Amino acid sequence: MGGNEKNLDYYMNLKYSITIEPIPAEEGNGYLAFIPQLGKAAFLGSGETIEEALNDLEIVKRFFFEEWLEKGIGIPKPVFEEEEHSGKFIIRIPKILHAHLAYEAKKNSTSMNKYLIYLLTEASTISTIEDKQNSLAKKVDDCLGHFTHYIHSMFERYNFKGMPVIDEKNIPQPSSNEIIQEMAA
Repeated sequence: MGGNEKNLDYYMNLKYSITIEPIPAEEGNGYLAFIPQLGKAAFLGSGETIEEALNDLEIVKRFFFEEWLEKGIGIPKPVFEEEEHSGKFIIRIPKILHAHLAYEAKKNSTSMNKYLIYLLTEASTISTIEDKQNSLAKKVDDCLGHFTHYIHSMFERYNFKGMPVIDEKNIPQPSSNEIIQEMAA
């Protein structure tokens, strides 16, 4: 790791924008610290205090940066929101893609510039929604894990092991006619 160590120190000392959010009481309190530019889901630290969350984030950052350097993955340099952006960029694309985009823009009665803005906005929105879905899925998984642990501890604590288990197959199921009659009543 000799050659990468210098690179690792360089990247670890770059000043990325960090966002700190409190964790709601119903989710256990504490704080989250993350680097939005590098991905909230991956570059995320947590702790009971802000300092603990920041220290945890540094551990996560070191882990990913070491892995990326070993695999030759480029590590982006920090981009700060106060940087000026002109609103223009030039991109070279294959002629076939250019033709396809021009065709789609014309088909939608718009300029290619407006069509590309639409596509980029749509992709960015989808990415944001996916990030929120992944965050929500993790919270649901965590809740299910806590619930499962709670149920198991209750079974252990109150010794439910000797109780008869209800076999759902032996419970009489109403027919569709009985359900319809019940709904009509």
